[in-house]
Amino acid sequence: MVVVFLMISTQFIVRKIFKIEKKKSSLSYNFVNETHKKVDLSLRFVGLISLIAFNMYSYENGYTFTHFTVGLLLFLIILDLENAYFHWKFAHESKQYFLILSGTAMVIIIYILLLPVGLMERFFL
Repeated sequence: MVVVFLMISTQFIVRKIFKIEKKKSSLSYNFVNETHKKVDLSLRFVGLISLIAFNMYSYENGYTFTHFTVGLLLFLIILDLENAYFHWKFAHESKQYFLILSGTAMVIIIYILLLPVGLMERFFL
């Protein structure tokens, strides 16, 4: 509950600071152009295959749940950076990349704070 509140409040603050208008539906995924769509779908496919392979390798070699969450976090960071780049490069007037980067930073901060106390396993297991 606290994590959701932090994410929503961060998005609200960034919207106010940079005067970013709210989109109609935040659940839909808007591509900037066809190149963005192709790159994003390719990254998702490669990332998904990599996560499955890494999970199988981790299971066989006795790695912990933390190893998988680090891989998942890196995958999500790469997707967010790619998304922010295309919004920055091709959608100059929207400033959506500020929202994307602030959300990514919050996820990293929350992960770093929750990892040492073992709360990640409680959320996902």
